[in-house]
Amino acid sequence: MDSSQMRCPGQSTMFWKPDDIYDVACPNCGKGVEFWKDDARRTCECGHRFSNPKQDFGCLAYCRYAENCMPEMFQGESLQAIYRDRLIASIAQALKLDAAQRGRLSQAAELSQVAVAERECEPRVATAAALMLHLVDEAKSGAPTLCEDRAREILSKLGTEAQVVDLICAMVWRGSGAAA
Repeated sequence: MDSSQMRCPGQSTMFWKPDDIYDVACPNCGKGVEFWKDDARRTCECGHRFSNPKQDFGCLAYCRYAENCMPEMFQGESLQAIYRDRLIASIAQALKLDAAQRGRLSQAAELSQVAVAERECEPRVATAAALMLHLVDEAKSGAPTLCEDRAREILSKLGTEAQVVDLICAMVWRGSGAAA
C-alpha cells in the first residue's frame, strides 16, 4: 500500500464513538457550537471563528507522516493557535467565565504574541504565562481565580510537558507574588 492510499486510523470515522461529536461554548458569546472531532475550526452564530479545543494533534509531534497528513498544520502559527484556543477554552470552562471575562482572556492571549515575536520565547510558555498572570490580576478585582494546582491540571490535560508546566507556574506564582 503506498502513502496515497494510507489513512490515519485516528481520522477514520469507522473508529468514532458517539462522544466524538460535541458542543463547545463559543469563547466570544458562550453559545454552543457543534464540533466533530476532526474539525479544525468552526464559526459561531455571532461570527466568531475559533479552533476546536478538543482536537488532539499530539500525533503530529512524533508521526513521520505528519507533514504529509496535515500539511496546513506546519504553515504559520497553526499549532500555536490551537494550543492558545484550547487553553482559553479550558480555563473559561474551569472557571465558568462569562463572555466579558472570556474576551479579556482572549485579549491577554493576543498580547502574549507580541512577547513571542519580540523576545523569541517559547510560544506555549508565553501564552500560558500571560493567561495565568491575567487571571491573577483579575482575581484582585473579585473575578474567578485560578490556583496553581488547577492551572497545572489544565495545562497537563492539554498535553503540556511537565517541565513546561513547572516553568509556567514558577513564572506566574513565584514571579508575580501571587499565593501558590
